[in-house]
Amino acid sequence: MQEAAEIVKLVVEGLLLIYNWLVYIIRYILEATIFKENPDLAQKYADAIGMLSSITAIYLILLLFETAKKILKVVLALGWGLLILALILGAAGGL
Repeated sequence: MQEAAEIVKLVVEGLLLIYNWLVYIIRYILEATIFKENPDLAQKYADAIGMLSSITAIYLILLLFETAKKILKVVLALGWGLLILALILGAAGGL
């Protein structure tokens, strides 16, 4: 049980590290381009952009899984339908 907790802790720490890295890069880009005169604003907007980009990534991943779920549903329906058809044809041929 503690091994699973350690893995979850490491995953969460890794995600936070990636998020902080993303915010740092965005802040650096904003400070170097748009907010040269007022770098304090860059941190505020970098946090907002980082949060929105993270939420967007989660949305796209969920959208990908939703699409995969729909495709899997069609494959399962076709598979079961073809299996039932094969059983019926096999039984009718044996008569």
